[in-house]
Amino acid sequence: MMRFRDRLLWGLPLAVSLPVSALAQNVTVVNGVALDTGRISYTWNFVSGANCYQGVDQNNVAFQVAPVGANPPDNAFILTGLLPNTTHSINVGARNGGTNCGDGTLQNPLFSGVTVYTLAEQPKAVNGPCGSSPICSVSRFGFTGDFNTMGNNTQSKFRSQAVNLRTNAVTNLGDITNQNANTVGQVNFATAEPNTSYRLETSAVNGGSVANGLGQNLQTAFSVLGTSTTHAAAPTTLTVVSTGPSTIGITWNSNLNPNDTEYLVQYSSQGFASGVFTAFDWGVPSLAGYPTLGLTVTGLLTNKTYEIRVTARNSNHALTTPASVTGQTAGGSGNGGDILYTLPSGNGAQIRGTVGTNLDRPVSLDIVAGTFDQTVQILVSTRTAVGGNCGTVDAAYTITVSPPLQPRFPVRLGLGVALNPLQAGLTDSRRVTISRLDDATGACVPLATTVGVAANMAFAETNHFSSFVIQQVNPGDSLSKVRIFPNPFFPRKQGQLTIDGMPGSARLRVYTLHGEELFDGEATGSGVVNWNGRNKLGQQVASGLYLVLVNSGGDKRVMKLVVVR
Repeated sequence: MMRFRDRLLWGLPLAVSLPVSALAQNVTVVNGVALDTGRISYTWNFVSGANCYQGVDQNNVAFQVAPVGANPPDNAFILTGLLPNTTHSINVGARNGGTNCGDGTLQNPLFSGVTVYTLAEQPKAVNGPCGSSPICSVSRFGFTGDFNTMGNNTQSKFRSQAVNLRTNAVTNLGDITNQNANTVGQVNFATAEPNTSYRLETSAVNGGSVANGLGQNLQTAFSVLGTSTTHAAAPTTLTVVSTGPSTIGITWNSNLNPNDTEYLVQYSSQGFASGVFTAFDWGVPSLAGYPTLGLTVTGLLTNKTYEIRVTARNSNHALTTPASVTGQTAGGSGNGGDILYTLPSGNGAQIRGTVGTNLDRPVSLDIVAGTFDQTVQILVSTRTAVGGNCGTVDAAYTITVSPPLQPRFPVRLGLGVALNPLQAGLTDSRRVTISRLDDATGACVPLATTVGVAANMAFAETNHFSSFVIQQVNPGDSLSKVRIFPNPFFPRKQGQLTIDGMPGSARLRVYTLHGEELFDGEATGSGVVNWNGRNKLGQQVASGLYLVLVNSGGDKRVMKLVVVR
């Protein structure tokens, strides 16, 4: 029999006289593992002969395991009611003998267990400083996201990532520290690709500075803070690569924008103060040209300076600042909006351009070699409708040659006119006619004209340059209205004569007084035929009197024509 005094860790001194047998061993190993943010499970080695275990936590709060009746007692204990990401430890020992856990002998000292971290709390998306959304400050390089730290202390780390929704590639954004519990933290993503959608996620990681802690650097599941699309990058190296009388070709670098980035190309000859036109609306000019994109701006005024701007936008229609470049269309040294073309002696040319002030008026001249036997400058400009019997259509052009020569061979002339839909002053595209203003009489002489409705162009041949207008010429309803102009006809000065006022599709022949047929033609839908004073072999007819025979619907009319060389 042995007598001793023992002090319970949570009670008063107690004197007992019990039969006691010493334990062969004590608690020598204590391990722990965090179950969640508020619980840690501890276990220790089994002690043979022990009828219970007693211990204290780090705050000196006592506990006991397996009271009388458990044989053998459990060698495990769960601490509860803990805070997220905090450190905890216990001291524990075995007790034997007695009729309850307070009796018998406690193996001293208590064995100190390891320090263990509780898990961190998973952060949540929150509308913080960003305002009405967790995502804000979107730019070309990324954006920021707000989250609630959910009670995690300043030892906690918040590990974030951005997931590229186009490729599923993950960008690790590193750890954020020193965030206060129950406050709003912020993730900054600043290495994104332009015009790309990302999902921003964050998680909490437990741990701290305790060297022997268990369960450190355990990461919660990721919380999605939101998704957003970065802004497109502003185009770079916008460059003029080609110019023509009515065109400017440009290229630009995508600046890492993906292939489906949309672009807007606009131009103005008035510094974008007014007169702004769109050359290319939102779309992708050339996927094949990525990363260098290009576009040829057409329909420009000849010999005119333009500022061209290219703007990109992302899939959410957020716009970049525009890139800008200045270019001038070709056309020599004439006034802006005119075509000035130098034609070397004996050469032919295909002259193309767009003339006017702001209106889109294309012009084409097809000149065969030898038309001029010396070097000339050809100037094409626009004017308003000339009045008189020339109609009221606002589509008039003047062609002058320096030195003042006239073409030796017919020139195919194309003039722009709105045909689809018809511009004001026109009602029937089949009767659209190019007419030449006769300088001597002020009369408008119709030319045999064909139209290209899709191209908004009218075409005719002329071997006399002056002013030309677009007008609608209606055919005559009888042969009594047929007119020959000019008469007498001076081929060397006037180039060609016009027979108009005929019913549509009337047939016209020119004969010598001896009955030799020199010309056979059919009237246009406007009732017009032109004759250049040559016979069927292309030879110039001699001066003299000729007969003009017109047939239409069984009716016939004969008129006299005088040709003077």
